[in-house]
Amino acid sequence: MSEERFDRIDQKIAGIEVRLDTLDQRVETMGSALSQRIEGVNTQLTARMDAMGGALNQRIDTLGSDLNQRIDTMGADLSQRMGVLHENVLEIIASSSERNAVTRGEFQEAMADLKETISRRIDHLEVVVRRHSADIAKLKRAR
Repeated sequence: MSEERFDRIDQKIAGIEVRLDTLDQRVETMGSALSQRIEGVNTQLTARMDAMGGALNQRIDTLGSDLNQRIDTMGADLSQRMGVLHENVLEIIASSSERNAVTRGEFQEAMADLKETISRRIDHLEVVVRRHSADIAKLKRAR
């Protein structure tokens, strides 16, 4: 009787071992499938990140080019405006030298007018230059 009991226990243990082996195989299969899926997702994410990085670099380059063009345009505009101011100053000087007797008061009044005229014209340019300097600094920090 005890032999039979031991045989049944051995059979149950053998059955449990078979089940454990089956479970072990299933866990290995699931682990392998999970590793493959994780690797696939990792590959997809890497490709997407590379594409986004390339697009971001392209956008930064485009913004840099646009900013350079705007600065070049502003520089040409600034040069033209400075030329106009220079011509105006020369005209004022020429007109003041045509008079024989210029009093100190007239001279000071003309200088005040000239300073005001130049100030009105340069103030706009200074604002534009400050804005673009700030834009350039932002782009440099963004890189």
